[in-house]
Amino acid sequence: PARTFEEDETVGYYLIVDGQAVQLFKFNREGMDYYAQVLNEYRERLGEDVTIYSMIPPTASEFIKLKRYKDITDSQNDAMDYLYGKLDPGIVTINVYDALNQHKDEYIFFKTDHHWTALGAYYGYEAFMKATGQTPVPLESYETAQVEGYLGSSYTKTLSKELEKNPDTIQLYLPFTQYEYTMYEGNNARKADVIDMQYATGKWDKYLIFLSNGGATWSVIKTDVHNGKKILVMKDSFGNAWVPFLMPHYEEIYVVDARFYSKSFTGMNILEFIEHHGIDEVVFLFYMEDVNWTKFMQGVEKLLN
Repeated sequence: PARTFEEDETVGYYLIVDGQAVQLFKFNREGMDYYAQVLNEYRERLGEDVTIYSMIPPTASEFIKLKRYKDITDSQNDAMDYLYGKLDPGIVTINVYDALNQHKDEYIFFKTDHHWTALGAYYGYEAFMKATGQTPVPLESYETAQVEGYLGSSYTKTLSKELEKNPDTIQLYLPFTQYEYTMYEGNNARKADVIDMQYATGKWDKYLIFLSNGGATWSVIKTDVHNGKKILVMKDSFGNAWVPFLMPHYEEIYVVDARFYSKSFTGMNILEFIEHHGIDEVVFLFYMEDVNWTKFMQGVEKLLN
């Protein structure tokens, strides 16, 4: 049985299929054009010394058997193909769709939450590593932990009894790299854990375990990997589960959520911030619904000014 639930303007509708909530996708040409315009502007303004990556996780609806409902959801893969033709050829696109599609029968998306699981994020990381000529760390190198009984964003928006009976388990891959993670909230700095178990006990906010919610003005992870490599991840919340996998490969990982960065605290627009910190790689990691939503991308463009 499937039912639809109206949600906020960013995601349209949820469909509950076999105990899993999926977001239905409506292709928005204007949103896609604007995403390309914003990234092309970054490409032009940052110049050739900074490598830009476009990395767009699709939602679960792209991978479940939706044949009966194909008329009510558009293809995110087709939307990606459309985007490829609009992006500056100097921007490196990471094919997240293919990486996830190879593992579509695994637990790569939560059932009660719109995010990918850490396993899904790992396959996205693997695709990024391969595209950048680096060797991914095998999953078996990680110690793991599990957090049971998660009812996430899709549950809280739908209050579906079907989801309530089908809670998620969060699988965690625990960092082995020595690091210091500092979150700057306004002008206040605080140390945090990249996998922050203080959020493991709440029923609805367990996804905040990743990056200690990742919602600071900006953050930095400084590791003991002394290779001089610095990267900025401009992300939405999908980036929270993904960023920790970068730690064995970079000396400094800067994290910015476009909704929270503010020049009034840093004294720098994002271009000045990148230059100031000597960053030479920038990843734009926004999931498909945010790429498709003009208002979200307006916030990304504003950081240039």
